[in-house]
Amino acid sequence: MAKEKFEAATEIAKNLPRHASLKRSGDDALYLYGYYMQATAGDNNTPRPGASLKAKWDAWNSAKGTPKEKACTMYVERVVKILTAAGDPESKRYLAQIEAAK
Repeated sequence: MAKEKFEAATEIAKNLPRHASLKRSGDDALYLYGYYMQATAGDNNTPRPGASLKAKWDAWNSAKGTPKEKACTMYVERVVKILTAAGDPESKRYLAQIEAAK
């Protein structure tokens, strides 16, 4: 998976909550967070935090051991799945942006 596709998907995912038809679920948000952190920071080697941050920590920790390249691929695939499910013109434009990235 090209770094450019990951970067394009990351930028698009940052804007998903702003668009009603493209909203991601809480599960999607945690999945994306976990694989984003794995792709950018590697394995989670921090102690488990208090209650307010456990879900994010658990999401990142669930990706532990995944190579960074594979984490990028999984992240992009989930963004593509969210966009494909929306099926509207805006999501199709975002899909084209990801496909165009090398």
